Amino acid sequence: MASKLDLKKLQDKCKTLVSSPKKVKIIVLIGLIGMALICLSECNAGGDGNISDTASLAGGVSNSQYVADLETRLVSLIQSIDGVGKAQVMVTLEQSTEYVYEKQEKQSLDESHDSSGENSEKSAVRQDYETNTILVDGENGKEALLTKQMEPVVKGVVVVCQGGENVSVKNKVIQAVTTVLNLSSNRVFVTKSSY
Repeated sequence: MASKLDLKKLQDKCKTLVSSPKKVKIIVLIGLIGMALICLSECNAGGDGNISDTASLAGGVSNSQYVADLETRLVSLIQSIDGVGKAQVMVTLEQSTEYVYEKQEKQSLDESHDSSGENSEKSAVRQDYETNTILVDGENGKEALLTKQMEPVVKGVVVVCQGGENVSVKNKVIQAVTTVLNLSSNRVFVTKSSY
């Protein structure tokens, strides 16, 4: 009974709020501002197809942090090659981390036959497919069941090093980077540094 009284009071307050023209304008203005902010945040999140530096990877690591860690490891590897000297590395990503979630598929088949006369027979078949993501209990409530996580795809690597003019050193660096990152050699550029 108390909830009916509370509901009645809420309805009365809403009616008085809406009946005032000035308050209606304020409510509409607040609503429009809220929708504009939502649109702006979605447009910003969508971007132009480039990978966001703040896109989160597994373990909460951003794409920019992933690239920085990869560059640090590559510098360490490349500088250990004989003749390279001091080196700098820049890595660009083509694609960020991709997550694949477990799905449950349901298929239903409905067949119907209609015989209305001696020589006329109609049959119809209807197939329905339904795909749902499987949810499990997680730390933050229900979460999709992750089956596979594919690491970011490296687009290219630039290496600037002291020994970059030496053809033998350049080939060793290209071979090391292409082997470690599973890249083709045309995606790795090695040049001599000016310092």
